[in-house]
Amino acid sequence: MKRLSIFALVVLLATLCLGCQPTEFETTAYRTLVGAGAVYDATMHSLADARSEGLITAEQYTKGKVVARNFYALYHAARIALEEYVASGREATDSEAQRERILATLSSMALRLAELTDYLRQIGVPEQGAREVQNG
Repeated sequence: MKRLSIFALVVLLATLCLGCQPTEFETTAYRTLVGAGAVYDATMHSLADARSEGLITAEQYTKGKVVARNFYALYHAARIALEEYVASGREATDSEAQRERILATLSSMALRLAELTDYLRQIGVPEQGAREVQNG
């Protein structure tokens, strides 16, 4: 269920970007990257904590890292595509194609992030926010 909500959020942001002015598009894409990065960081901290506390096996940890690499590659692809879009001056004739490439990459990135969070939930890794409340 959370997987769908993460994906739906990114798709909604991406859809909103289609009608955006160039600076609005950049801002929305950048915020999407920042939000996804924050979720990734918290998820990876949870994975590492679970491994160090013996809550998961080495094999589960390794599989989590493999799933995480899929997200991480798309995250950086989206970041690079956004940098290239901004560097092009946004006035280039191919800016619409660049925007579509960024949106497609953000959507794929969201799916990979949802897979990562789903996998951690499946193996019983508590979410970082829940751990902080328990420890607080």
